[in-house]
Amino acid sequence: MTERLYAGQVLSGYRLEGSAGKGGFGMVLKASRIKDGKVVALKVLRPKHHGDLRREKQLLNEGKILRTLDHPRILRCLDVGRAGAWSFLVLPWVDGRPLSQVLGKGGLELKLALDCAFQILEALAYVHRKGMIHQDVKPSNMLIDARGKCFLFDFGLAVTRTDSLKL
Repeated sequence: MTERLYAGQVLSGYRLEGSAGKGGFGMVLKASRIKDGKVVALKVLRPKHHGDLRREKQLLNEGKILRTLDHPRILRCLDVGRAGAWSFLVLPWVDGRPLSQVLGKGGLELKLALDCAFQILEALAYVHRKGMIHQDVKPSNMLIDARGKCFLFDFGLAVTRTDSLKL
């Protein structure tokens, strides 16, 4: 049986605080960096994908891609590591909600919706200028905080333009 993660556990210098969400093959945990108390998001593979070398490579590739990006609307990879059975990415913590949740509860007022759309489009334009394709742009891969700042994340399916030519 696969090892489970739990609140209070320390994973390579990060104290886990609890679950923050999950996607197709990964899950995000809220954690604090022990050396300075900084709150971060820790992305790991879901337990059912442990040992899946393709998913492991995908997670590490996401970290590699994110480390090359520097845009205020993209959650940049702060760290990549492995502790026991767990490979992980560390991302900045955004105190917000996925846009999919916001839209499911009545949506956004027009001005905020347009502002968020422009923020995400600026992030995508930056990604494309860097020669990358996100390939999974959807409301569940965008965060919005209380100040109306929107962030693009989950680059797990992203490829460089040269990679996409091989498909």
